[in-house]
Amino acid sequence: MCRQCAGFSYMDMELLNVYGRAIPHYIIPIKGDGSCLFRALSFVMFNTQHMANIVRKEIISHVVTHWAQFAIMSHDHRGNNYLNAAAYWNDMSQPYTYGGLCELMAAGQIYPYTFEVYRNGEIYTRAGDHGFPVRRLRFTDDLSSGHFDAYVIKTEVPIKATRRVLLIMHFKEEGALKSQCKRTKGTQNQRRISEI
Repeated sequence: MCRQCAGFSYMDMELLNVYGRAIPHYIIPIKGDGSCLFRALSFVMFNTQHMANIVRKEIISHVVTHWAQFAIMSHDHRGNNYLNAAAYWNDMSQPYTYGGLCELMAAGQIYPYTFEVYRNGEIYTRAGDHGFPVRRLRFTDDLSSGHFDAYVIKTEVPIKATRRVLLIMHFKEEGALKSQCKRTKGTQNQRRISEI
């Protein structure tokens, strides 16, 4: 199994119930350091986790600017609402402070995507306007201290935009992963999967 394809450590698959259809998705593991929501959002938007700090800053700035709307959704590490926008900013500006529903809803307002969060293969929540491209996140563990990973639909293979790498993956008929990475010239938006 290719454990280093395009910088990913391991790609399991999961069937998601998408509007009543079982759709296979790759699970893209996200580093569990408290920034997992921001890292997952960074990945599904930019094909890299390295934009997480910028994504965090944009989201928390939006929350602070619209504090009256988001105050009730905000929560600290004890599950209590933040007292004010300044307290929220001070805590959420830290690189390892966990993001949750508040930050996901803010992301849905500022980015041109619909973010769908799945838990145990079922839709858990959505953020963003319908009609925008859909990006999917995986939520696991406990609701107050869970973890976000990213999903990529099986028919797509993410590429590193900075390297312009086209990742071609081959699958055996019995479902075992046999991957080969081939670097080819192409645009950032090229994606291809070839079935054996």
